[in-house]
Amino acid sequence: HHHHHHHHHHHHHHHHHRQQTTDGVLLTNQDLLLGEKQKAMDLLLSTPISHPNSFADSLMAITIAASMSPEIYRDMVHQVAIKLMENGSLADGTQLLCTIGRHEEAARLLQNAGKWSDAAWLAKLCLPWAQCSTILTTWVEHLLESNHQMPAIFLIVMQGKMEWALNELIKAKQIELAALFSQICSDMKLFSADSPSIGETVQPVYVKYGQYLFDIGCREGASYYWALAESLSNVPQQQSALKKSPTRGEESSRQETSEGIEKSPSS
Repeated sequence: HHHHHHHHHHHHHHHHHRQQTTDGVLLTNQDLLLGEKQKAMDLLLSTPISHPNSFADSLMAITIAASMSPEIYRDMVHQVAIKLMENGSLADGTQLLCTIGRHEEAARLLQNAGKWSDAAWLAKLCLPWAQCSTILTTWVEHLLESNHQMPAIFLIVMQGKMEWALNELIKAKQIELAALFSQICSDMKLFSADSPSIGETVQPVYVKYGQYLFDIGCREGASYYWALAESLSNVPQQQSALKKSPTRGEESSRQETSEGIEKSPSS
């Protein structure tokens, strides 16, 4: 075993713990010569992470695994990566997991370690959209639980989940934002087709925002939003265009009419 002598030079003056590794290397060698690859790998993996040889031993274990089969190789990389991440070597662990295509697991482990933006970045770069969205949603839930509504809402919007975003704006009592947001989403057809009841969410928002505008003396704005709310309650939208009877003063009915005519083609 002459090529392992350097281990002895550095290490024999250390405690029993160190001696063990020296034996480990010799035993590993012996196991390999005898074709006992599994035993060799187990020994190499048992090196404590705090030990200076830990990384080299892990690498050796991975190399042996690679000589056995692709499955055993992936399994070994996975084991080593988990060990690294559990012991705070997040970057190394993440990279190893990515080499075997376990990006989603890497992202989850980063989240567990509180590295939310790293996890999101990894997910965006490497995962198909559905899985990426799952990772982002976990972050959103974490943000909402810790009362960071606005960043959470940004992330929800980024995922294109407009109904959810609107509901969070309403919960956060951001009525002005909720009203403007609803308008943009309606105009640009951003609410998903499978949420036909979105009108029931939007209508009270327009009514409340109209009331707020009315209270601060912005009559025109108020009647505009009230008209919008009204156009939502009559599902056949032409109706609001036909209703000539003045409802909230002459101005508001005029607003309503033009609103109804404008909106009806898109319905």
